[in-house]
Amino acid sequence: MLRRLIREGLAQWRKERALEALEAHSVTLRKAAEIADVSYVEMLTLAAEAGVDIGYTTDDLERDLERI
Repeated sequence: MLRRLIREGLAQWRKERALEALEAHSVTLRKAAEIADVSYVEMLTLAAEAGVDIGYTTDDLERDLERI
């Protein structure tokens, strides 16, 4: 139980750290995803939920998804 709490706490801390860096424009979205240990798309979702403006529109996302 304790290990699970520590793991979840660490995951949450990484996400918060990544969002703070992203909001400060000190990292790219891709780097923030690496810091948070989540996918690029999940980082987009986290940023949107946190209200972090990254200058990335849904049109940009659709274009990027078409490339994949």
